[in-house]
Amino acid sequence: MSFFLAALLMLAVATASWGPTSSQAQLSSDACERFGIICQGQTPPADETTTTTTTTPPADETTTTSTPPAEEALTTATVGGAAFRAIFLTYVDTNAQRNLYNQELDSSDLIVMHLGLNQVPPTSALNNLDAITSVPDSGKGLEFFSLPEIKKYAPLVAQRGWGFISYDLEGVSPDSEEADPITAVKKAKQYADAANVDLMIAPSQRIARLYAAGLAPYVDRFHLQSQSLQDNDASCTIMRDWINTRVASIEKVKPSLAGEITSQVTLTNNAASGKTIYQTAKDCIDKPLTEGTGKADGLSMWFGGTQFKDGTYSQLMKYFEGKYS
Repeated sequence: MSFFLAALLMLAVATASWGPTSSQAQLSSDACERFGIICQGQTPPADETTTTTTTTPPADETTTTSTPPAEEALTTATVGGAAFRAIFLTYVDTNAQRNLYNQELDSSDLIVMHLGLNQVPPTSALNNLDAITSVPDSGKGLEFFSLPEIKKYAPLVAQRGWGFISYDLEGVSPDSEEADPITAVKKAKQYADAANVDLMIAPSQRIARLYAAGLAPYVDRFHLQSQSLQDNDASCTIMRDWINTRVASIEKVKPSLAGEITSQVTLTNNAASGKTIYQTAKDCIDKPLTEGTGKADGLSMWFGGTQFKDGTYSQLMKYFEGKYS
């Protein structure tokens, strides 16, 4: 565990000790889930481990600094038909992201500008998102952690002519929203409908495990935060099966979501035993898109400033685009 994550976790547990025992246990558990680790005494459920956060980290925060291998030629036939859900980060060079996405993405892909809790979207970043012409405006959106932000910025999404707003409901979201995710998502859908934009949700792995089918009727796109499962086994079978199960349950409830469900890997941590983060992410790109029933319809890759600068992110994105998009 990096010093940064260890310090935050100790602070969360120390803070929890000031409250009642039940509050302490809940806060400690939430902190463990948020930072993608298993705390002492915790046993993960059979079909999942704890959730990796999508909270905005410092620009160069990473627990993995492996250099990607030389450019690879595709060794298998192109599959096609999957969307790349590109993440647009305001703390990584937005001009460089604009240029990369214009070069590599296509009309079937999506771009989501991920904002920190209560972060005002920077105008320069919004303008750079506008300037990405490889993806149609209907495939662009903003992502927030709370209902007040969804309500406030859904009209901005519509004003920009973009297609959706994304609700990242997880550990940093308000407690009341996490405690009742179905009610929260219903409300988010009302705000999106009022602005005439689609609603994507990106709930924590725990919420997706417990409520995926219950949330499905109220959303237009569903993103599965599967990334913390990528290091559970060297073959990425556990992650594949978790995704397939969730996709099947979502599509059973709302068949129209077929084609609108994406999964996720991360490049900032969670390397499988004996593998680099590059090898781990590559294998976990392939498995959920090619094996089993209820396969995901696309993929997102979480990255940081380090992975953007050293080429790991762009190389894996090119791999995905060449084989699946």
